[in-house]
Amino acid sequence: MSDNLLSSMIPFFGCVMERTPEGLRLTGAGRNHMNAAAIRNRPFRPPFTLTAVAKTDSTNLRLYGHLGEIIFNWECSVRQLRVHDPADGEQWGIDDQGFIAIDEWHEIVWEVRRDSMRVRVDGR
Repeated sequence: MSDNLLSSMIPFFGCVMERTPEGLRLTGAGRNHMNAAAIRNRPFRPPFTLTAVAKTDSTNLRLYGHLGEIIFNWECSVRQLRVHDPADGEQWGIDDQGFIAIDEWHEIVWEVRRDSMRVRVDGR
């Protein structure tokens, strides 16, 4: 499997997906520009490591994997890291771990194993 999955990503939620020299820009459809997402046509299964270099202009930088999801700058509590367990979808929050600087690039590494997971942002 290719290390870079950008070429296999397709727009979702009616968003506009634009390839730029920096990578892939997602803009939501409609006036509020929300719900911009790109997906892959095949799911990930543990174990996997998803590495993304991404930024947000406000809230809700989300990464999905199977039933799992991690949310930075969550609109309900921007400082809380919101987590949905990839194994069963169970949700919880981790206070003071979810805020990333707006309009700055961040390297996010999400390691999902069969019985655990780890999230690192900018090496931390």
